[in-house]
Amino acid sequence: MILANIAEILVGYQSRARIASIPGGTHKLILGRDFVAKGILDMDTLLTFTPDRVPDRGIIESGDILFQARGREHYAHCVENLQSNILASSTFYSIRVDQGIVVPQYLAWWINQLPAQRYLTEASQFASISLVTKSVLSSLEVEVPSIKTQKLICKTNMLVQKEAMFRNKIAERRIQLADALCRHHIHQQGMNR
Repeated sequence: MILANIAEILVGYQSRARIASIPGGTHKLILGRDFVAKGILDMDTLLTFTPDRVPDRGIIESGDILFQARGREHYAHCVENLQSNILASSTFYSIRVDQGIVVPQYLAWWINQLPAQRYLTEASQFASISLVTKSVLSSLEVEVPSIKTQKLICKTNMLVQKEAMFRNKIAERRIQLADALCRHHIHQQGMNR
């Protein structure tokens, strides 16, 4: 099944002028820099501004998938638990799925898989920056198993991500412990002189 048959693809917010941060603005804008790692969105860094035109259908909703269309990486991220009045910049497409057919988290996972990424890379236009056009993204083939299977894949993926996060924290703590032990040893040697 192609993506266009199971989802609507919206272009991110396009401004007529450079967007500047305005404290007390009416909207927030998701930029590429707000992703601290592939697929991890830091909601605390969003730019606050007031749009120069009414953002018609571009308001991001919970369950929308943000797809990074420009740049070296073309990852997808399912947005959940959002505040209101959030837009994505024009470097993103917002993918809004028919949730009776596909689970948003599953589709984001599918887009990030090697076969989809290979297709997007090969089909994107290369200039100074790689760009995946809306028509290329619309034509992406998506395997759509049962909703039950999709949810199982999502749960498995979430558990794998949590495990990776815990492993990273453990590795950081081991480094901190080793450094502290080394400093303690140096301090003890200095006292014994």
